[in-house]
Amino acid sequence: MTIQLIQESPEEIYPGIFVPSCDKHMISDSFKKSTAIIRKPMVNIIDKGTIVSVEMIIPGVKREEFFIEGRNNILNVSVYHNEMTEENKMFSTREFDCCKFQREIILPQNADLSFVSATYDSGILKIQVPKTEKIINDFTTRIAVY
Repeated sequence: MTIQLIQESPEEIYPGIFVPSCDKHMISDSFKKSTAIIRKPMVNIIDKGTIVSVEMIIPGVKREEFFIEGRNNILNVSVYHNEMTEENKMFSTREFDCCKFQREIILPQNADLSFVSATYDSGILKIQVPKTEKIINDFTTRIAVY
């Protein structure tokens, strides 16, 4: 048996074949139509000199359900998690609901959103934003979560 290694170009790896299950319009429409509370997740922001580290607690979602957009020096993190199945509707007690999250984070003026990395593991979203020497204006990007 021969194993063939397939070399992929960087364009095929990053941003990769990852496609979020939602887009900007789907998020805003669902937030407008729903009566569920939109949660504001707790966040830790650490300025490490050359990089800004953002950590958010967002439990019970899949990485495909994140919609993260960077515009100039602002990160907008949104999640729409539709967990309402027939089984979930039969609660005798329901004290928490983790369906919708939205948080806007203002970063330093010299945040470089063109090289952001985001990972989600064990309910914690970690976003690493490098900083640059100059201020970057008029830049918008979507950030994939790995």
